[in-house]
Amino acid sequence: MAERRKLPARINPTRKTVTPWPGECLPSIAVRYAERTAITVGELLASGLSMRATDLASLPLTRDAVLAMSHLASLDPDDMLLRSYDTSGETVAIGDLGIPAYLLDPARRRVAPGTLKRDGDAPWIRLSWQLRCFACEPTSGEMLVDHCPCGKPISWVRCMSVFRCNWCGADLRDIPVRQAPAHLVESSRTFAALLGFGVSTASSRTIERLFPSASAGARLELFALLGRLQYRTEGAGPPLSCSLAPIRGLELALGWPTSFDGIVAGFVDAQPTRLGPAGALVDLRTEIDAIKQGPIRRTLLRRVEAGVRRAERIRRKKPNRPVRYRKTNHWESQVHAGRAARDASRQEALQPVLDWLQRFRTKPVDQVSRLRLRD
Repeated sequence: MAERRKLPARINPTRKTVTPWPGECLPSIAVRYAERTAITVGELLASGLSMRATDLASLPLTRDAVLAMSHLASLDPDDMLLRSYDTSGETVAIGDLGIPAYLLDPARRRVAPGTLKRDGDAPWIRLSWQLRCFACEPTSGEMLVDHCPCGKPISWVRCMSVFRCNWCGADLRDIPVRQAPAHLVESSRTFAALLGFGVSTASSRTIERLFPSASAGARLELFALLGRLQYRTEGAGPPLSCSLAPIRGLELALGWPTSFDGIVAGFVDAQPTRLGPAGALVDLRTEIDAIKQGPIRRTLLRRVEAGVRRAERIRRKKPNRPVRYRKTNHWESQVHAGRAARDASRQEALQPVLDWLQRFRTKPVDQVSRLRLRD
C-alpha cells in the first residue's frame, strides 16, 4: 500500500466542514468539501485520500478512500459507506440496494440545471442522476443534461465545482431547462419510489402488487429484460436497448402479463419457417437465463412455454395464420406495427440484391462464372 503523503496545512481533519444531503453522491461531497477548505480536488485526492488527482469518479469504489474522506471531513463513516459502490460481477451494490452494473455510470456527471439553481448557494449532485434508468429529475420533471453548451461531455474528471463544466468552466445552471415528456416523468418518479429515492406513486404500487416478492434489483433486471426483448421484436439494436430498456420495460411491466405474451408472440412470428416456435423458445430461454432471482425466472419460463405451445397449435391448424394476442394496450399494437415496419425496410434493402441475382438466371453457367463484381 502506498505511503500516504503529508496533508496540506489548509486541510483540517478535526472540523466538520460540509453536511451531506440525503441522496447526495460521494464525488459531490468531496468537491464541496474541497471548495469549503480552499483546496483543489486534486490536492484532496492525492494528499488526503492517497488517490490519483484525476480519480474522483473512483472515490465511491474505494473503501479506504471513503473512510479517509469521512475522517477528514468529520463525517459519519457508516453513512459515507452507504453512498459507496460495491461492484461484484454484473451487479453493483449502493448501500443496501443491488442493481445491474450497467445502470450505473460513475464517470459521467449529469445535472438538472433548474434544480441546481434552486439549491441556492450550496448546489449538490443527486445519486439518482448517476443511474441511467432516470431520464429526468423525478421531483421537477426536467431533463437531465450530460453535455455542456461547449459540446464536451460533463464528467468528474478535473471537476472543480458541481455546477461548472470541467472543460470550459461554464455555469451549468444557465442551461435552459427542458421539461421531460409525461411518460418519462412518471417512469422516473416510479423508479425513485422503487429504489428508495422518492415517495410512492400509483405505478410503483402497481409494480409492488404485481411482483410482491421481488427485490428492487430483481425488478430492474425484469424491466431491462422486457425492454430489451421489446426492442428486439421491433428490430432495434443493442446501443438503444442498453440505455432505454429499463424505461421501456417499466411501461411494459405495468401491463403484465399481457404485454409479455405479446412479446412472445412477436418472437414466434419473427422466427424463420424452418425453426418455427422452437427457435423462439430457445432464443427467449437464453435471454431469461440472465435473470438471477428464481421466482421471476420460473414465471417467465412458464409463460414462454405456454405461449410457444399455443403458437405451435395454431401453426398446425392454420399454417399461414400469424400468432397474435388480444390487443389490450398501446404496447401490444406497437409490437405488430414495429414488426411490419421492420419487414418492409428489410425487403426494401434486399431488393437491389435480388434484382442483381435475377440476372444470373438468364445467363449460361460459363458466363456467370466470368462475371466481375462491377457487373
